[in-house]
Amino acid sequence: MTRSLREGALYLLGMLAVILLVALYTYHPDDPGFSHAGSGERIRNTISIAGAYFADSAFLWFGRPAYLFPLMVFFAGYLVYRERENPEP
Repeated sequence: MTRSLREGALYLLGMLAVILLVALYTYHPDDPGFSHAGSGERIRNTISIAGAYFADSAFLWFGRPAYLFPLMVFFAGYLVYRERENPEP
């Protein structure tokens, strides 16, 4: 049972990492965000409004190192999965 939960956590965190990476990669300065209202045109971020807000706030607070967040999320999933052989809960 715990092995399946660990695999599930790896898959979920892996997909979250991919979604965050796509949101950061498709950032456009004209999209709305926390730092500005946007141009009023359609949202260009592939992940929609949530991706635009996430990318804007991540780049506002951290700049280019924000690309490390998806890597850290995936690594957290890997660490959970790696402990699958440990019989203790």
